[in-house]
Amino acid sequence: MMSAGKNAISSAVKKLSDALPPWKKFVALPMLEATKLYTYTPAVNDKELPEQLHYWFRQEVQLPARSIFILHDIYSTFNGVAFKNFQIFIPSLAGAWVKELFAYTFLLKQWYGKHIVLPETEDGIALVYDQWSSHNNYYHWLVDCLPRLLVLREKFPNHLLLLPKSAAGFIKTTAAIFGFDRFFFIDKDEILKAHKFIIPQHTAHSLFHDPVLIKRVREEIINGLGKAVKQPSRRLYLSRSRQPKRRLMNEEAFVEALAAYNFEVIHFEDFSFEQQVALMQQAEVVVGVHGANMTNILFMQPSCTVVELLNIHSVNPLYFRLSSYLELPYYALPCEQVEDKAFGEDVGIMPAANDYHLVADLGKMERILVSIFG
Repeated sequence: MMSAGKNAISSAVKKLSDALPPWKKFVALPMLEATKLYTYTPAVNDKELPEQLHYWFRQEVQLPARSIFILHDIYSTFNGVAFKNFQIFIPSLAGAWVKELFAYTFLLKQWYGKHIVLPETEDGIALVYDQWSSHNNYYHWLVDCLPRLLVLREKFPNHLLLLPKSAAGFIKTTAAIFGFDRFFFIDKDEILKAHKFIIPQHTAHSLFHDPVLIKRVREEIINGLGKAVKQPSRRLYLSRSRQPKRRLMNEEAFVEALAAYNFEVIHFEDFSFEQQVALMQQAEVVVGVHGANMTNILFMQPSCTVVELLNIHSVNPLYFRLSSYLELPYYALPCEQVEDKAFGEDVGIMPAANDYHLVADLGKMERILVSIFG
């Protein structure tokens, strides 16, 4: 537990941070114009879905104008929080609410801790990732960060990028495809001080996307890897059986039902990034439980079909939205959640709402398969 003294310091730092006026010392370069109102294409089985899903699946989105920010003499953490003098630069966060996680003694790291300094010979450094993507999160890098890299390239091609030292291969591969191969790495315990930061604003609200940029990301990666396929024909089930959370508990029976329609079982852990892109280019139909593996629908060809198994009690419609942008017919299969001691209930650890294992209704899945294949 936090000591009384440290608790008092933390509280005082937060009060000071909250009392300061908004950050004003930056230059905002126009990046993207506001978008028109976007209406999502309904799920193919929309009329069969329970009422609680309609709220999520019948939304619209309109994005405001967005900018590239230039700031001088500031600091950044490993996870992409830009700060100075007890203030956090909110556009560097995954969302404004994230400030509450860092508005305490964290802000004192400007004056203590392990500092590294960007050489003055560099014309600043670009920051395109945030707290959600700093730990090699596949979805957030591909869908949140790469659109920011696209717009950064318009004004600052092949600029030096700040990346976590632990950045996975797919991060460096995709950055290189977009023309960025100059990296400055930061470790978990380090604070970077730079005389100039370039921070493209997030291109969409959290868990939403800019439809035009998402298509550009898709096209550039497929073309960059030379993985285009003329006629997709494979039917793939993306298994999470090796993952610690959100597994399908009746997967054996589920796979048996899919086998009647010639589905293959795929574990993406067995494939390189390049192989995953190639595989999805070959996919006619993809079935999978909600999770990072479903991010690869980004590489499917238009008019191919997506079936997502999701927790009826904790709906996250981001892959529904991606399917709409990418012109992929989408089916939702709502599933019941299952409690399991594998989560660590014996030590009082409970899963987040969207992390429970699931059980699929085989009858409903059969109706979806009949709808797809006749």
